[in-house]
Amino acid sequence: RKTLDEEVILAEFMRENPDAEDKFIEIETARLQRAHTVIAVLSSPVEHPKIVAWEMALSAGAVCTTLLYAAQSMGYAAQWLTEWYAYNDAMLARLGGVVGHDRIAGFIYIGEKVKDPMERTRPDLDEVVRYL
Repeated sequence: RKTLDEEVILAEFMRENPDAEDKFIEIETARLQRAHTVIAVLSSPVEHPKIVAWEMALSAGAVCTTLLYAAQSMGYAAQWLTEWYAYNDAMLARLGGVVGHDRIAGFIYIGEKVKDPMERTRPDLDEVVRYL
């Protein structure tokens, strides 16, 4: 995690933000070290006569969700994140993905709960759900 933070995340951040403030550099220096374990989930679709690429992408998302449920059911804190480095080609390549073909579905952070998570703003169900 430390190596990826220094050699990929910080390096790519500095390449894109050469005049970044120290407080932001400090954040990017330890992204993957915020949790004891971080699992990268890659979507790597293959040619298949019956399964389309879209279903393969959805299954990568299902893997992320299942990892969350498994970790939380064991008493760990867990979070699925797709921050900027999930869309970075250098990170994808470093994780063994094929740039232009594979995608990072997300990073699953697993560790000890040290504080309650900040709840994100959620959409109003009446505005996003339609019943037929």
